[in-house]
Amino acid sequence: MVQSLTKHASDQSATNAGAVAVGVDMFGSEANHDARVPGENKNPNVWSKQNEVTKKGVGVNGLGPSQKAGELEATGMSTSDTKLAGDEKADAMEPKGVVIPTVPLNPINFSLLAVYTDGCCGIGHRLSRILPTLVWANRQGRKTHVVWDDIPWGKIFNDTDYVVRGHHDAGYSKAKNHKLLVTNSVPEHWEGEKKQYKPTGTVLDANRVPGPQYFDDDTITSMLVSLRDSLSPLVRSYLNSVRAQLNEARDSNGHVTMCTHVRQGNNEVGDWQDKTWRHIDLKTVLHSTHSVMKKFVLSSNATMASIYVASDNPEVSLWFGSHISKHWNLIQPKKVMPKPKHGVWFGQHGSKTSHVLNKTMKNEAMAEAAAEMFILGECDALIIPNYSSFSFPSIALTKARHKPVFLRSSTSLDFYEMSSFESFKYNYKQSIRYKVDARIGQRRYHRRLMFEENTGFVLCDEEL
Repeated sequence: MVQSLTKHASDQSATNAGAVAVGVDMFGSEANHDARVPGENKNPNVWSKQNEVTKKGVGVNGLGPSQKAGELEATGMSTSDTKLAGDEKADAMEPKGVVIPTVPLNPINFSLLAVYTDGCCGIGHRLSRILPTLVWANRQGRKTHVVWDDIPWGKIFNDTDYVVRGHHDAGYSKAKNHKLLVTNSVPEHWEGEKKQYKPTGTVLDANRVPGPQYFDDDTITSMLVSLRDSLSPLVRSYLNSVRAQLNEARDSNGHVTMCTHVRQGNNEVGDWQDKTWRHIDLKTVLHSTHSVMKKFVLSSNATMASIYVASDNPEVSLWFGSHISKHWNLIQPKKVMPKPKHGVWFGQHGSKTSHVLNKTMKNEAMAEAAAEMFILGECDALIIPNYSSFSFPSIALTKARHKPVFLRSSTSLDFYEMSSFESFKYNYKQSIRYKVDARIGQRRYHRRLMFEENTGFVLCDEEL
């Protein structure tokens, strides 16, 4: 399928051996799009509805007018603890046709001390630290307690056998004393067998992506599925309307779904502003993303397409709404949070953007972000024009379903399918080696368990 979708660019094939390029010129120049104005789009209903949401706050389920960050205080949102209608009543809605093979997680041995961890910033940054910690803890048979001082873990995820909401309690102190406290980082050697990351020539390189194990580790996938299935009612209140539209699309023959995440910055200051290598030409990125979407639809022989767009910039969704083809549908959530005037609600450590939100509104903002993150992993194709940690879970979940993940080149407007790179190819010998290492790790775990149960002391890996 990928081969029929793409063509090789001669200058790229030399630097990306075996990689499949998706050029943006297959459909000819799209310069005519530049001259379009909102009133001239092919789907005016989408544009007007999106504008209505942006300007009037329609569909915000009790939030009232959609306001900029500086105006929130005037609405009372920052001074009262208003409860949103229906935020705790959303029933579970399962994704249709989204089957992800998983490996069994280790049972928890409650006689062992628990691992404690924390996190800061946005949901992507937090989970990129927490997931490796969960894997590390589970391989030892330990439960993990997550301590978030600003947003309670329970507002985003229900407690499971493997991870629960944590507190600064006696267990936290014990974890610290026994080197079982992981603070906004990942445990050393959490991944077991470490795969070497080889540059791909895509946005994964430019954004200092961690090793391939983040996207390929079977236990990471199992933990992600466990978290997805334990999303709180508050998160589901944002997620369900989008998932319902994806499920409806899957019930229709010849209907494909595509997800994309565009991290633009939204005039963010501080860390984002300083890291100029993360900045993008938004107009160019949107056109190239739209182009690869059209190629995927053609290669799939689809007669209808639905796209889901997540972005820190509200203009991105409006842009797609004004450019989609006649037989395309822009998926729109029924419940949305107003976005800040600058940046994101939860940015770099120390950011004060969310200070205008009261406790309830902070929970809402993080819940919406979590919903977007997991929805991104439920489409027939995932398109990543620029990488951020927010994209990490959706890439892992999409790859686990053997669906294509298209990554934009770091030097051109081409896109490459992720599995075409050596770092992310399935290797039978590596798989066998992984199983051997897993058995060795299991024996080490049992030796650790026997020692800790008999003595009450905690062993480090080096002591086994």
